[in-house]
Amino acid sequence: MGHTYYTGYDDQLMSKDNKGIIVQDQSGTPIDKILDRLDWEPTGEIEDGDGIPVVTHKGILNLGGLTIQVFQLSNGLRVIPEKDMEQFFKLLQ
Repeated sequence: MGHTYYTGYDDQLMSKDNKGIIVQDQSGTPIDKILDRLDWEPTGEIEDGDGIPVVTHKGILNLGGLTIQVFQLSNGLRVIPEKDMEQFFKLLQ
């Protein structure tokens, strides 16, 4: 079961499931502007028609010495692995 978290921006939500943190694609949000500037590397994955999104691109977000992986799915969602988000939140403490 997933959980939705308010990020502090009116038009942006984050949902957490068992695979990581999903940043919902909301055009023009601050996080989208940052992620749009990443050097996205194609993964070569192609959907097989079963309706399950696949990772089509991967990128690295560098935040003050912390490296965070970001994946873009075939449905447009961008996913940050849970372990990377945990490292980020530990840095904030």
